[in-house]
Parts: sequence; C-alpha cells; structure tokens
Amino acid sequence: MNASDRPTLLSIEELSVLVSSPVRTHLAGAYRGLYPAANDPAQKLQHEQHLEKVLAAMKVSPRTSTFRVNTIRATRTEVVDKLVLAMNEWAEREGLCTPNPLPISVAAHAVLEDIVSVDIAQSPTTLSSCRIPPLQVELDTDSSFGDEARRARRHRLGWPTTCKVIVCDRLCGEAVLRGSHVFVRGILAADPSIRVGQALAVYADLPQPQRPSWPRGLAVESYTGTCVFVGIGQACCTHASSFDMGPLLPPLSGVLDTHAFLQNLPSTVVVHALNPQPGDTILDLCAAPGGKASHVASFTKNQAVILAADRSRSKVVAMKQRFLALGCTSIVPLHLNATACCMDEPGRPRCSVAEIRAAAKVSERDGLLNVKYFFPGSFDRILLDPPCSALGLRPKLQIGPTRVDDLLAFATYQRKFVPPAVALLKPGGILTYRE
Repeated sequence: MNASDRPTLLSIEELSVLVSSPVRTHLAGAYRGLYPAANDPAQKLQHEQHLEKVLAAMKVSPRTSTFRVNTIRATRTEVVDKLVLAMNEWAEREGLCTPNPLPISVAAHAVLEDIVSVDIAQSPTTLSSCRIPPLQVELDTDSSFGDEARRARRHRLGWPTTCKVIVCDRLCGEAVLRGSHVFVRGILAADPSIRVGQALAVYADLPQPQRPSWPRGLAVESYTGTCVFVGIGQACCTHASSFDMGPLLPPLSGVLDTHAFLQNLPSTVVVHALNPQPGDTILDLCAAPGGKASHVASFTKNQAVILAADRSRSKVVAMKQRFLALGCTSIVPLHLNATACCMDEPGRPRCSVAEIRAAAKVSERDGLLNVKYFFPGSFDRILLDPPCSALGLRPKLQIGPTRVDDLLAFATYQRKFVPPAVALLKPGGILTYRE
C-alpha cells in the first residue's frame, strides 16, 4: 500500500495550526513591538516563540462559555437553574457524575448582570492526545465492518476498528471542539450503515496546499487526506442528519433556545459599552445573525427603536424569524448596504427615521421594508461590527487567509463602513465599533 493511499491521522496535540509562510511572517511582525530590544538574544528568542505559543493556544477550546440571558423571556436566576439541570443531565449521560464531581460549574457573571458563565473543568477522559478513540472509552463493538480482510485493511489504513467514523470539514470540526453538534452538511466522508445511537469517531479534514478539496459523500476508506481526531459522537439518526458530540464539552448549542443566547463574552460587552437607553433610536449595521441586535432589545426591555441592517437579504429574513422567536418586538430588520446607506444629496427634503419607516413599502415576498438610506444625524446610538478575518476565534485548526493581501483587505473593507456610520450618528451620540 502506497503512502498516498493512506490518510494521515493526527491528534490535537500533534497538530500544528497550518498557516502560510507569508501570513506567518506578517503575524509574527505584529508582536515585534512587544520586544523592542532587537539585539538582545533573550528578547529575540521570546519574539520568535510568541507566535508559536499563540498558534498552540488557538487549537484549544476555551473552557468558559457564556450565555447572554434574554431578559424578555427569562430572568438570570431561571437561566442558571435550567442550565444546571441541562448540564447535570448531560454529565449523567456521559458518566461524569461518579466517582468524580460534576466537571462543570454554572454561575452568574460577577460584573455583567445579564451573563451566565459555564466553566468546564478538565475532562476525566482527555482525547487531545489520541489519534483514535482510547481503549478505555466504551464504544459499540458491533461495527459491522464485514470480514476479517476488510477489518485488516482498515487497521492498515489507521482507522479505528472499534467504531464507525465520520470526517467533517474543518469549520465543522472547529465548531465540534467548541461543543457543537455535527450536521450532515458538514460531513465529507462517513462509514456506511450507521445506526441511531451508534458510537462514532469524529475527525476534521485539514485542507492541504496544492491539493483539491474533497468531494462530499465519500466512503471513509476512500478518504486519503490529512485529518485530526476531535472527539467521540453518537448518531442521532441513520447516516447522519446530526450527531451528538462528547465527552470533551457539553453540546451547548440550542440549549434554552429562546431564554438564553450562546455568545462569546467580547460580543456581549459591546452592547454594555453602547449602553442603549429606552426611547433611543438605534442602528445595528452588519447585524446578521442578530445576536447583538437582540441583546439591545433585551437590554432596553423592547423600549427602544432598533433597526438591524445587513446586506444579505437571506440573512435578514432569517434574523426576522429569530427576533420573533426571542420576543424582540422592537427590532426592524432591514436589507441595507451599510457602506452606502447615508443620504448626502444636497437639497433633498430631510425625513426622520420614523417618517422613512412609515413611507417604506413592504415586500410581498418576505415582508421586509424597502429602505435604502437614512439622513445624517438620525441615530442616538450605532453598533458597527463589520466583517473580519476571525483570526481571534478559538478553537482554530487552520488560518484561512493564505496571502497577506487577503488579510489586509479586511481592514481596507472595514474602513468603508466607518464614514457612513459616523455621519448617521446624532451630535453627542455613541458609536461602538468591534472588529
């Protein structure tokens, strides 16, 4: 068997986050200011090691997740109680309650009054050093691999022989490490005849330079790429509509769906910095998927006028449905180009936000208001979160941009949003910018 016919299986510990040489040099240069004594051998070594430490940390999941309470639907105490119950049920299913104490703590945030923290202690079963499921993990031994010849071939390829396997794409794998489920659209390859409730070894594909991407729908034994073992799952239906993940992190996505919003802590701080007040007229530019706009509605108890704009119409329609489910009645979703939404034509009669809304036609297709611009000085507060490189999101198995120009293009694009946002703000208004 040729080496090219075999997949390369890695553990999380063995994985080096893939980043192109030009981007690596560019990112390393960003830390040069931390080590000004360039001729000092000790500082030079620290500078060289700094990026490697950052990359090593990027592949590790944060052990603290944060829920932002939707105070329209629930109190923080109610959310804490329900999360504790949900985490206890998860730990019991995974056998983590005995003989060890529950490795999860749920508590109100010490500073932010609408935030709940879920802290994950070190899991009693550490999979980060494994290429295949460890023997001490109880799996379904009836893997139906057929005759001994096929089992032997599978062993030579390096795949587990005690459970079925799926290989998902990189983005799906990163989400799995954060506690997400696996859905069928994220799967590249899978073993046949997967049954409901069956244990699964989950791998994430690592795209390699100069190699075409893998087509979806492969049999696992036809996959010969490079992948990393990210955990053990359980099939929720035949051949993968979705799989439950575990046991490294509890599946937090979708827990308390309308009572709390799973959101990274920096995203929640943005709204606290904006400090919206009842009666304000507020614009959220680049609003999809709607987390911050719904936070503003919750923060103001639906007593402000909030316009949530995004240039993707399909995302705006999805936001509209989400806002209804969350009880955010004060939000008006708009299909709007945030880089060209400020009316600056001299002599055009000025209209207020309320007048523009009242005059706007409603789309028969999706019920969105046909609004394309507002006048300068229209908003008390504006929240601006333009598209970014997402370099700071953890965990990350690979750095996406491979050219420095692609990385710098994000900054150039982001600058286009600032002038119209500033122009739309009332004198003395507040704008929060998050990149």
